[in-house]
Amino acid sequence: INGVDISDEDFCDLIDRIRPVAEKLDKEGYHVTYFEFMTAMVFIYFYEKNVDVAIIEVGLGGRLDSTNIIKSPLLSVITSISMLYL
Repeated sequence: INGVDISDEDFCDLIDRIRPVAEKLDKEGYHVTYFEFMTAMVFIYFYEKNVDVAIIEVGLGGRLDSTNIIKSPLLSVITSISMLYL
């Protein structure tokens, strides 16, 4: 936030807070991916730090992407992706 990385303490705290929820979901048959886990951490961290604007990159996109929790983004940018072969 504002050019400052998340502290190790905040990072570990978020892991400790989210892990029990991820483990519970896993036991219920809903595997939480690394991207989903990290996305949850980012959203909680930004919320608790009360950021004005956050730039969020989607994962694979589509209706099941974990970033779709954002109901009304201020701006969405769609770009093409490709492989560069040299």
